[in-house]
Amino acid sequence: MAQHCLICDSTVVASKDVTTTVVILIGTLENFLLGVTEVQAPLPENEQHHYLAQMLARISKGVSRATSGYIATQAFANDVQKYQFSHYDYLCLRCGTLFDQDSIDNPHDL
Repeated sequence: MAQHCLICDSTVVASKDVTTTVVILIGTLENFLLGVTEVQAPLPENEQHHYLAQMLARISKGVSRATSGYIATQAFANDVQKYQFSHYDYLCLRCGTLFDQDSIDNPHDL
């Protein structure tokens, strides 16, 4: 069920957990793509038919870069939690309101 903002009633509300997952996913994909697209030495003339080996080497480099960049990605995800959400669970992307699950469960206790 989509959460609604308590102020503007928008359904464009991001939860802290989903946002963390998306940040880690994007960071991992970025590192993988950077690893895959790194400039490599061209193959010698007699080995240019080994495109499969070159492709597998690029994929290996991408996976290596994604796993080595995970610590920095995790640190960035922690910063997003700390500075964008603080101790709240939800952020309205329309008006910027921060609120937690207790506010949703007991809206009259505000």
